[in-house]
Amino acid sequence: MPREIKAAVALSVPFDLALSAQTLDAPGFWRWVYRTRFLRSLKRKSLAKLKKFPGAADAIGSGGHARCSSRRCAHRPHPRIRQRADYYAQSSSRSFVERVRVPLLLLSAADDPFIPAQCIPRPTNGSVTLEISAEGGHLGFVEGPPWRPRFYAERRTVEFSRST
Repeated sequence: MPREIKAAVALSVPFDLALSAQTLDAPGFWRWVYRTRFLRSLKRKSLAKLKKFPGAADAIGSGGHARCSSRRCAHRPHPRIRQRADYYAQSSSRSFVERVRVPLLLLSAADDPFIPAQCIPRPTNGSVTLEISAEGGHLGFVEGPPWRPRFYAERRTVEFSRST
């Protein structure tokens, strides 16, 4: 790791991609809204990348994000990864948390509609600080009244960065 990195903060991390994708694909209005927006954005970005790098699709196989209706097909595996389960297992960050050697603050919310609480690791590594708020949704973390909101994640990021 570069010496310049003194600390890090990660918000609402989908530590277990298979479980998070399964949750996102489950029924529910807000999941449908998020999934639809996510895939629309992903399709737009993918088409822009294909326009910029025309041969890229040939390297990963034919097909496309245009036909995706769930998040599972949004992740195009690397050719050396044979199964979706392998891709999710190799790309999930849960197993890497214990190896972090710089101060790391992980902020998650127990009520995140896309990242189930059971996929959040409980690190024993002294470099990692885990904070799970009861509420916060997916990247919400808003405190205070609507007419004067305060943003918990931003405040904690600054506090944590200054303390390391």
